[in-house]
Amino acid sequence: MNEDLQALALRIDRLIEGMQQLADSNRALRAQLTQAQARQHALEQRMEQARAKVKSALDRLPGVESLGIADHEAAH
Repeated sequence: MNEDLQALALRIDRLIEGMQQLADSNRALRAQLTQAQARQHALEQRMEQARAKVKSALDRLPGVESLGIADHEAAH
């Protein structure tokens, strides 16, 4: 019976260690996700700024409407 309890205690300790490792891994993954989302948001802002600059430059060009570029932009 004592051996059974020791075996059970060992299994419980292993489960606790595994849970702690999973919790640590989960925290690390959440931190990585947060960083990746922040980078994605920054890139999306930069792309929007670039789009606005390109649109502004195109708007200043004469005859751009005849090239169909305005129609292409409206599709995005």
